[in-house]
Amino acid sequence: MENQIVVLVAEDDQLVQSVVEDCLSDGGFEAVIASSGDNAVELLDASERKYHALVTDINLSPSKFDGWDVARHARQIDPNFPVVPRKRRTTAVGTIFAGDDCDKDDPMRAADNWIKSELQPPK
Repeated sequence: MENQIVVLVAEDDQLVQSVVEDCLSDGGFEAVIASSGDNAVELLDASERKYHALVTDINLSPSKFDGWDVARHARQIDPNFPVVPRKRRTTAVGTIFAGDDCDKDDPMRAADNWIKSELQPPK
């Protein structure tokens, strides 16, 4: 797809990576996955402004950079860089996204609804 919006996704959970990537793809975005904060910072530094937005888990597994650090780094590169910080919590039904739109009966639908509400393609 020409002129596709490229979103960097910093996420250490492979299941969540897959859900976010699918949701972004369904919305017409290209997702590039960084599996750690360190990896996300490396990709941002080497990107030559390739990325148009960042979706980051604020609680990335231990590495030099957590999600907040990745977000700050993106904003150092471009103060207007769109950043969507997110967190998750684990329940008996699996990983769901924290927020008012959580659907405890269908965590995949909750994730899909959250992504669609946060990242709308430009009109």
